[in-house]
Formats: sequence, C-alpha cells, structure tokens
Amino acid sequence: MKRVLAVVPTHLFGYPADVARLRKLNRDPGVTIVEDAAQAMGETREERKVGTLGDVSFFSLGRGKAFSVVEGGVVLTDRDDFAEGLNRFVSRLPRYGLLPLLNVIFKAAA
Repeated sequence: MKRVLAVVPTHLFGYPADVARLRKLNRDPGVTIVEDAAQAMGETREERKVGTLGDVSFFSLGRGKAFSVVEGGVVLTDRDDFAEGLNRFVSRLPRYGLLPLLNVIFKAAA
C-alpha cells in the first residue's frame, strides 16, 4: 500500500472545507494538510481564518481570482521546516526583468 504524503482540501466558492474532519479521518500524523484557499479568502471556520487550518496553504492571485494581482500568489505556513524549504526554493527563482514586467502590466490592462 502506498503512503499518502498530502491531502489538499479546496475551499470552493467561499465555503471553507472541514479541515479538522480531514485531520480526524487521517490515521497518519505524517500526512501534510495543504489548503487551497484562493476561493475563500477572508472566510473563517471554527473561529479560524481559512489558510491557517492546515500545515501550509496557498492563495493563487492570478487573473480571474476574487483578488488578483494578474499572476502570483501567497503561501502561508507556521511550520519552520516548510518555511525554510520555501525560502530556499524562492531564493533560486529567476528575478523579473523589464520585458516580463511589461508583459504583466499589459496583461493587467487588457
């Protein structure tokens, strides 16, 4: 039997997923809960904000999202090991040059 590495609850149409129930159903404490929280930004479940219920969460901010910056996103975690890995990954990404930046500006204007 293969081991589950992560479960990705998706908060759709402003309705938060039941992350606490997923944790209870999961028998392996090593499974990571990754929230897809873009469609429920600002919502709460059990007095906690969506995006703070799992081990890590992301909010995509591309075109068509409720809150858009044309492209990009936000990643949240309160786990130091994840934060360190994310920082290492992001530090190796190429920086935007003038032409890609102009492309984003033109996409925003379209």
